[in-house]
Amino acid sequence: MNKERATYGLGTTYKQGNSFVSQLSYTIEIDGDFYTKRISGSGKTETAAIRNRNKNAKKWEADLKKSAEQKGGEEQTSDQSDNGPSLNEVFDLNIGIKGTNVQISTSDNYESYYEGYVRNSELGKKPIKFITEEDLLIFYMEKRKNGRKRVRKDINGKPINPKPLSINTINHIRFVLNNTFLYAETKGIIEKNAHAGIAPFKNGTAAMIDFEQEDLDADSDDSDALQRIIAVEDMERILNYAFEHSRFAGLYAWAVNSGMREGECFGLKRTLALPDNDYIFVKKSLAYVKDRREESERRLVPILKKPKNGKERKVPYNQSLKKIYTYQMELIEKEKKAAGKAYHDRGLLFPDEYGDYLRPWKVLKEFQQILEILGIEKRRFHDLRHTFVSLLIKESQRAGEGISILEVSAIVGHRDASITMRVYGGLFPNSTERAMKILDNCNQIIPYQLKNCNKTNTA
Repeated sequence: MNKERATYGLGTTYKQGNSFVSQLSYTIEIDGDFYTKRISGSGKTETAAIRNRNKNAKKWEADLKKSAEQKGGEEQTSDQSDNGPSLNEVFDLNIGIKGTNVQISTSDNYESYYEGYVRNSELGKKPIKFITEEDLLIFYMEKRKNGRKRVRKDINGKPINPKPLSINTINHIRFVLNNTFLYAETKGIIEKNAHAGIAPFKNGTAAMIDFEQEDLDADSDDSDALQRIIAVEDMERILNYAFEHSRFAGLYAWAVNSGMREGECFGLKRTLALPDNDYIFVKKSLAYVKDRREESERRLVPILKKPKNGKERKVPYNQSLKKIYTYQMELIEKEKKAAGKAYHDRGLLFPDEYGDYLRPWKVLKEFQQILEILGIEKRRFHDLRHTFVSLLIKESQRAGEGISILEVSAIVGHRDASITMRVYGGLFPNSTERAMKILDNCNQIIPYQLKNCNKTNTA
């Protein structure tokens, strides 16, 4: 112990409450890189505090060496589809949090934020070079919404009443992640710093909103779905007019041919709907949340969230959808040329004319204007989804290949088939009567005493 103190300095040991805390700055060298960290330990006595501090220092050194070895191994095999180090591995390399102006004694607290909120998350396990700004913002928003660790949990360990993290805590996490990305950029681990554009959070920023959502899909699965179906001849008139007069024509056609919800269409990335694939992958849904910094400045901010049932799904491609995809790509290329540098390509299949997220109120307004011009009864965008389900069921029955409730539920992304049955059960005519008649041929389930019942009564 004396030898170690002579090497690293005496450090600081002080009493805190009923225990002691010992801190000391350690510096080690790994492959020519120097790492400095203020390590602390606590115990009931000064000796115990120093002993625990030294244990923590050894663990820190072992973790750093392990990360360096892994990084070295990855560099040797970089020609074999190398994904590079994960965010966790880069953090371990940069655990000293160098190049900052915070007090050294505070660094332990920042490490605890990483271990508590990032280490076991999907973000922490993901290769850092594949992490996008969108991934980071979603991570911050989810932590803000229900990141509090001390909450009641059910028998499966799932939080019963999730609670939000404070903005102060979110900014501590942000500090650590920002520093980790800066280190990765400096060391050439990543070419572009995905965290560069994320400023410290304040009460008014989108990621810190209390998530009172203007959900684009909130009105779905309503009780009057069958009354809101658009007749086939009216739908043809709507699309014919739209393809001549509206830039939203492809969007309307896509919704009525795929059954995707409005938010799912608005948030669909082109890479997830490539026509060479057999499926469209529905992973995100666009929602707008209220920015409530001041009542006079209230506005809506777009965010991407999970689909309504919380699960990703696949929608089978058909020829109509592939043609619509081609039409949209041609429209996007034209608008890119027209907008020039003002175009901000988010990779969306249905962006606005500048590549950004669509405003649902503009889409609905134009949709209803088309209906009014054509003399068709007022409808919502979501009614295109109801129309799709109606066509799906009726056309499958006409072809003699009746589709099941479970198949419809899987395509439209309901949480379970009971929702599909409740909303669209009326589109399966005589299904129960047909099922009951099948029992006429199942004589083995009829009690023996009843087999001759009719004969006895006739006599």
